[in-house]
Amino acid sequence: MESLLSAGLSVIAMSRDSRTIRRAVCWLAAWVVVTAILSGCSERPPSLSITTDPPGATVFVDWKYVGLTPVKDISVEPGAHAVRIERRNHDRWSKLVAVGEHGPTALEIKLAPVRRGDVEIVSVPANASVRLSGVDREGKTPVTLRDVPYGTYDLTITATGYEPWKKSVEVKANHVRVDANLKSQMVEFYEARIRSNPRSIFDRAELAHHYMIRKEFDKGIEQLAEALKVVKKNQHYLDSNEVKRLYQELGKVYVGWFDFASESELHELQPRIQEIVNLYGNYATFQKQVASWGRQKDPNRRFRFDPRRANLEAIRNLQQLLRKRPKDVELLIRIAELYLRNYDIKQAREYLDMAMKLDPKNYSVHMQLSSIYRRMGKHAEAEKALEAAAKLCKDPVQRGNLHETLAGVYQTKLIDVDAVHNWYPKAVAEWQQAIKLAEDPERACQRRFRLALLYRRMGEQDKALDLFEEILKESKNAGLQNYAKYFLKHSKRRK
Repeated sequence: MESLLSAGLSVIAMSRDSRTIRRAVCWLAAWVVVTAILSGCSERPPSLSITTDPPGATVFVDWKYVGLTPVKDISVEPGAHAVRIERRNHDRWSKLVAVGEHGPTALEIKLAPVRRGDVEIVSVPANASVRLSGVDREGKTPVTLRDVPYGTYDLTITATGYEPWKKSVEVKANHVRVDANLKSQMVEFYEARIRSNPRSIFDRAELAHHYMIRKEFDKGIEQLAEALKVVKKNQHYLDSNEVKRLYQELGKVYVGWFDFASESELHELQPRIQEIVNLYGNYATFQKQVASWGRQKDPNRRFRFDPRRANLEAIRNLQQLLRKRPKDVELLIRIAELYLRNYDIKQAREYLDMAMKLDPKNYSVHMQLSSIYRRMGKHAEAEKALEAAAKLCKDPVQRGNLHETLAGVYQTKLIDVDAVHNWYPKAVAEWQQAIKLAEDPERACQRRFRLALLYRRMGEQDKALDLFEEILKESKNAGLQNYAKYFLKHSKRRK
C-alpha cells in the first residue's frame, strides 16, 4: 500500500499529461478507500470477558447483573468499571477494572473458598435463646452453631427474667467458645425486698435460687443460712408455707434438681448445705425434702426417710465438727437440741452441762434447759430457766420472744383461781415487754392482740378495746383487723 501511494505521488509530481494525472488521482482515491476499509476491520470495539475458577459465579458490572461465568464480550465503554463476582461458599471478589479503547479485556479469577468455624455458646442460666446478627438461631443454650463463615457478628442471648446479653463475636478459627453470664433482673428485686423486710424467708429462698443459677454459690449459701437463722429465731410466728419453701429450695439444691451446677460443683456444695442445716435448721425436715426431690429426679433410686435417723445423722456430723472445735458452745447446744428432738433427755442434759461450764451466761443454754425441764415435768425449774434466759439475752428481738414465751407460761397458770392475783400481773408485764421489743409493727400488733384477749378474759374490757383500736390503726393484717373490728363493734366500754 505504501509503495502504491509513493508511486501515485511520484507520477502526479513528474507527469505533465492530464490523462496520466487523472489515473494517478484514481489510484490515490482507491488507496484511501481500501485503507479505510482495512483499518475499520482491524480496530474492534471495547468489551469485557470474565472467567472464574470454579465457574458459575454471578457477575455484576457497575452494579448491574450481567450473567454467570464464563461471560464473554460484555459491551462496555472505555474506562474504569466496578466488577463484583459472587459465588456461594466462596469469598466475594470485587475490583475496579480498566477497559481500553480498542479490543476486549479478559479477566481470569480464582475464587477462594469461604473459611468457616463452629461457635459454641454456653450461658448461665441455660436454655436461653440465641440471635446472631439479627437472625434467630435454632436451639437453646448450650448450643453449637455449625459452619459459621469467618467474620464479625453481633451476638444476643436472651432469657426470661434476665437482661439481654450482647457482644460482638469474631469468628476467625475452626472453633470459638462464648461464655455468657446473664444478669438476673430478679436479684436486685429480691435484694430490695430483703432490705425492707429482713425476716422474709420466701424472699431469701428465691434470692438464693437466683444466686445458684448465676453460679454465685457463696452468696446463695449465705442467703440460705440467714433464712435458717430467721426460722430458728422466729419459728412460732412465721408462715409455714415460707418455711416449707425454704426447705424445698435446700432439697432442690442438694440433689441438683434444677440445672445450675456440674457434678463436681454439686459434690462441693452438698457438705456446705449439710453444715448450715446441722447448725441452724431442722435436719429431719431437710432430709424429708431431699428424699422427695431425689425421687422426682431419679424415680429408680430409693430414698428412705426416717426423722429419728436423720437427727442421729445430724448429731454425728456435728460431733465430727465438735472434735475440731471442742469449745464451741453453739455446737454443744445444737447437739443437745437434736438429742432432745429424739427424746434422749439424758444425752441432751449431758451436752448442756458441758456448754454451761464453758459459758454459764449463754441464754441459749438456759432456753434448752427450760425445754428439758418441761419434758421432765419440772415446770418451776423450767420457768426459772426461762427467766434467766430473758435476763441474759442481749438480742432485743430474741429477748422479746422469750418474754412472749414467759407470758404464755404464766397464762396457763390462770386456770387456778387462787393463783390469779399472783400470775396475772406477771403475764401482763411480760406481754408489755414483748410488745416493746417487737422487731416490727406487725409483730407488735400480734402481741397486742393476745394481750387484749387476756384483758377480756380477766374482765378488763376498756384496756382490751384500747388495744383493739391500736391494732386497727397500725396493723396491715386483714385477719387481725377483722377481729379488732368485730370486738369493737360488739363490745361496750364500762367507763
